[in-house]
Amino acid sequence: MSEIILRDICKSYENGFQAVKNFNLEIEKGELVVFVGPSGCGKSTTLRMIAGLEDISDGELWIGDKLVNYLEPKERDLAMVFQSYALYPQMNIYDNIAFSLQVRKVPKKEIDKRVHHVAELLGLENLLKQRPKNLSAHTEESPRQIPMGTPRIRNMKKEINKIALIIYLASFLSVVIVFMLLFVLLSVFLALSVLQQKSRQNSMK
Repeated sequence: MSEIILRDICKSYENGFQAVKNFNLEIEKGELVVFVGPSGCGKSTTLRMIAGLEDISDGELWIGDKLVNYLEPKERDLAMVFQSYALYPQMNIYDNIAFSLQVRKVPKKEIDKRVHHVAELLGLENLLKQRPKNLSAHTEESPRQIPMGTPRIRNMKKEINKIALIIYLASFLSVVIVFMLLFVLLSVFLALSVLQQKSRQNSMK
């Protein structure tokens, strides 16, 4: 059975704009799915509907054997990691990773076990006492790795954090490509201007 199923999912707003129309998708257990498309095509809206951060206007969303259209985000046992990550600056890395379990009042021994396991997976086991500000975003010891530990430490049934990250990376690449095209067009325009100027000078001679 598919882990996540979207059947004719639609998202419409009060002004009549339809962000997502009759979207169908089946995601199998362990499968990595990537949404790629131009800005405004509904990638993030679809993810937000899956996570419960956006209401579904029409269609059905199944997680496992459960219809979850009207379940709160906390009841879906999903997690998203956004491009703009947010950490608690007053907490060290250990507490940032452990926070969701501390709120759920998980026993300390279990929290400690999970934190060290996740830290090892992310390569942060030697940095648990450090604060996020002490890590550089331009090195392997990046604070961007810390939010990736939140869904893992809670033993989520499904993790869509990788999908979200890839979608935002794809959007970023789209912007880079647009700027490259603009640069090429500008270069061509300048080259034509120079040729026209030389042509005028030759004609005057």
